[in-house]
Amino acid sequence: MLLIAAGLGIAIGLIVFFFVPGQKKADQVQGKTDSPRTAAHEGGRKAASQQPGPGRDKTASTEQPPAHPETNRPSGMPLITLPSAPGSLDLDTIPLPPLPYCIYTDGYKNFKEAATTLSELDSNYLTAYIVPMAIKGNVAQSLFGVTQDGLWYLVLTGHFPSRKEARKTLAFMMKELPGYQPEILGFPYALECGRFLAPEKARKLSDKLDRKGVFHYTQDYPTTSGKTLTRILVGCYFSEQGASARVGRLREKGFDCRVVKR
Repeated sequence: MLLIAAGLGIAIGLIVFFFVPGQKKADQVQGKTDSPRTAAHEGGRKAASQQPGPGRDKTASTEQPPAHPETNRPSGMPLITLPSAPGSLDLDTIPLPPLPYCIYTDGYKNFKEAATTLSELDSNYLTAYIVPMAIKGNVAQSLFGVTQDGLWYLVLTGHFPSRKEARKTLAFMMKELPGYQPEILGFPYALECGRFLAPEKARKLSDKLDRKGVFHYTQDYPTTSGKTLTRILVGCYFSEQGASARVGRLREKGFDCRVVKR
């Protein structure tokens, strides 16, 4: 009996020795798998490890920084030609090259957290802006790297004509802001609320939008006259239909905005 008991004791000891550490290692791996999602919480994807979803681009050329970090203006953007008599010019009729691509820095449930990231990007000479977006469903959550449905404040950077152009700024951000996981996104549509050559007129509309609580941003185009053509935009949309759904609500607030290509 004593021999049988001793044999059982040795067998149990071997099982504990060989199998318990393996279980501990499995627990550690599971912890590593869960921790990025926990780190994202409602503050977004900062320092989170995720695979890019549809429409997102994590590749960046590290050979050169953004061409114009002080304005984030694409180096290849052509000058906009204005007619010789700008006094009678209808700015809405001027064709503008689309700039649908931007860099998605992060998404936040809390506006103050989004504003903090915005300030950090501004301090690095990056043109950033906040776009509120209602996110619904697993696909949308995966696309933006968030953990729940609802209203999120997206922090976006830049306006680019192509992914290739955006990658220059993306490389700069990944080097200078290693705590984030910036990714390229394309939003083909927005709502345009005005175009201006006079900065004071652009500021006047911007102030009015602020007073009504409408988030907005600008796209700036250099012109042959030396002036900058500024258009004020609201929202970022994947489809024309999605953008059109917002027109009526802005009209109720007193803004005559139209769907345009970004």
